[in-house]
Formats: sequence, structure tokens, C-alpha cells
Amino acid sequence: MTLGLRRVALGFGANLDDAPGAIHTAIERMAVIGKLVERSDLYRTAPWGVVDQPAFYNAAALYESALAPPEILAACKRVERTLGRVASYRWGPRAIDVDVLVIEGLVVDEFDLQVPHAQLRRRGFALMPLAEIAPTMVDPRDGASVAALVAALPAHERESAARLVRSRGMLGTLRTNYETAAADYDRLRPLSDDEKLLAQTLEAACGMRAPHPARLLDVGCGTGRYALWFAGRGAVVTGVDGSPAMLTRARAKAPEMRWLEGRLPAGVPPDRFDGAYSAFVVHHLSASERRETFARLRRSLDGPLAIATFSHRYFCEHPFAGIFPGFLDVELSRFPSIPALRGELLDAGFAGVTVQRVRTRKEQDGERLLERVEGKFLSTFHVMAAEDFAAGLVALRAWLRERRYVLDFDVSVVVADPVPGRAEEAVESEPADAERG
Repeated sequence: MTLGLRRVALGFGANLDDAPGAIHTAIERMAVIGKLVERSDLYRTAPWGVVDQPAFYNAAALYESALAPPEILAACKRVERTLGRVASYRWGPRAIDVDVLVIEGLVVDEFDLQVPHAQLRRRGFALMPLAEIAPTMVDPRDGASVAALVAALPAHERESAARLVRSRGMLGTLRTNYETAAADYDRLRPLSDDEKLLAQTLEAACGMRAPHPARLLDVGCGTGRYALWFAGRGAVVTGVDGSPAMLTRARAKAPEMRWLEGRLPAGVPPDRFDGAYSAFVVHHLSASERRETFARLRRSLDGPLAIATFSHRYFCEHPFAGIFPGFLDVELSRFPSIPALRGELLDAGFAGVTVQRVRTRKEQDGERLLERVEGKFLSTFHVMAAEDFAAGLVALRAWLRERRYVLDFDVSVVVADPVPGRAEEAVESEPADAERG
């Protein structure tokens, strides 16, 4: 059964793992019901019903669909399953939750589906994101607008949902000009103790499986920071990168090593490798470029691919999210969510994908942090709007006058293995000063 095109409002919530990333991925995948018209910012919300659990992230999205309500519900359930939703107790923790909030002009009262949602008028975490994108949408039972329903909420219910402004992550692929950024890269980005811990995790995932010195591919090697660390551990490393300026610096450090210039995905060499790793590179690629890169790597690898990246949760909870305007929009646009990345790797033919986490927390010198930010040590600052960067610098100086900066180095390592079952054997290094997430 199909109907004429109607606006369908869906609500999304999660509080486990990369919860913000799961929401963004679910919003995209729910386009199976029809055109995605609008999506809200993310909201961080207090747990509802059962309070002894982590805070939730929530959002709403608006679609145009001709599907019947049972078909829309079935699509919601399929997306939940693909993103790891498992049976839980009522109002308990969720990897992802997709609810049908309102279907324009329709009232449904079935055992497994009530539209408008039975709890909609009581839930600020559902109404407030929806009011952001569809304030004039009405409850067909009495004509009450979403904006009016929000106004009728108790104050504590409205206050329990904090909007993360400019967190939609819809800016598209943002490219960093490394021909400019390379000039001061090594001074601003030396391989820190935290990154050496990360390198150990990457090594455990892909560098120690072969009986002979491992042949490793460094995908997006930059100036060779990680490649040199692996070479020092006995690996035979080939580095590939699309930036001539970055490769010039890598070759100057180790002219005896193999450095290949080539933009991904075409730059993936045809050689066979025991494993490959990529440290903070996948966000420089579009989704289609990632998919093709992963497919090429799958055909070249006898062992795992280990990808170091950041989750969407990491950015949502980073101090810079409240300091630099547009920080979230930039980072949530550039970085694939962990659920999305996992799906892309499986689609490329990898047999198993697991996720590890490397985390340390250390106080950082404020003056040194300012120096690095002013030098744009993160590629984020090279693609951020100039006015957002300038405003953020002013806010950062004021912020540092009032508090100490604690660096939360919280990296997700996504391990994809062409051999079924082997990815689960990956070992995570854990020195005494590491705080595991």
C-alpha cells in the first residue's frame, strides 16, 4: 500500500558508543523511505524514564514519503538492527532508537505503532529538535503545532535538552591545502607520547602478524611521522600521500624508504602488503573516495587494515565545541561516524570489523596550546571559516585564563580484516597511565 507524498517526522536517540555518529548515520539511511528534507542539530539530553545511565543525544529529521505507516516502521527497525540495536529494557541505554513522531495528516493507533508518537507531548528531547525544523507541523488530532507543544512543556523538560548549535555536519567534503600546511607541520605536530601509544595499538592490529619483517602500507603518510616509528620497529614501510610538499619532508628524513606520490584512491599501489594503517586520513576523502580506497586496499592486503580516527562523540564532547563557532559543523562534516565507517569497510569486502579505543588524559600547557592553535596545528583550522577561527581564538584565550586545559586524547581504531574472525584477535596496548574508555 502506498499513499500520496506526506511529510514524515522521525526522532533519533542514542547514548552508547559513538551515539552522535549513530544518529547521523541513521538519518542518512532512513532516506530509504523517501527524500530527506531537513535535519536538526544534535541535542544532548538528560535520560528520560531511567535516569541512572549516560546522557542521550537526540535529533529529528523530516522526510517526504509515499510509504504506508507499517512500511515506515519496518524501515526504522531495519536501520536500528544494522546499527547494532539489541533488545533492552524500557527507557534503557540504546545504540540507536528511531521513532515515528508524526506523519502529516495521519493518525495511527495499532498495537505496534501509534502516530503521533504516544509520548511525543511529554518529551522535550523529541519536540525540541522537531520544533527546530518543523515548528508549524501539527498534531492531526487537534491541530496543535509543534511550536505550541514545546511552549506547553514544563520548564524542566525544555531545560533538559541542550542544543549543540551548528552540529548537522552537512558541509560536504572539506579539503586541506597541505602544500601550505606542510611548512610548519613537523614543529607543530611532533609524534607525541599519546600518538606513540596509538602507534603501538596500530602495530598490534596489523604489524606483528607476519613471521618476517612486516610489509606495511602507510595510507596517507604525510611527513612520515608514523612510518618512521614503524620502520624503527623493523617493519618495511611504503608510504603513499597525495601532497608533494608533505612527501618532500618525508623523503628528507628517510631517503632510503619508499615514498609514493598519489592521491587516493588511485594512489593505492598494486603491491601485496601484510597489513596497512591510516592515521587521521579518512576524513580528507569523500564517501565515494573512501569506498573505492577500501576496495583497492582489500585487494592488496594479506592482513588487516587499521584506521585511526575520531568518533562524532569525541567532537561533541571536546572543549573546542563550545569555544570555536562552527567547530562541530566542520568536524561532523569531515569525519565519517564510526558506524558509517564500519559499514563502508564491510561493503568493500572486509570479513570482519572491530573497534578499539585508545585514550589518555593529560594536562597541557596553555601557552603551548595557544601557540599550536595560532599555527593551525589541526587541519580543522585550515578549513574553518576565517571569522569562526578568529572568534574562537578570542574565546580560547579567555577560556584558558579561567581553567587548565586537559587534553583528552580519545582515538577510535577501526580494524578491518580480510580473514573472517581474525579481527577479533587484535590486542590493545595499555600502559599504566592510559585511561581506557
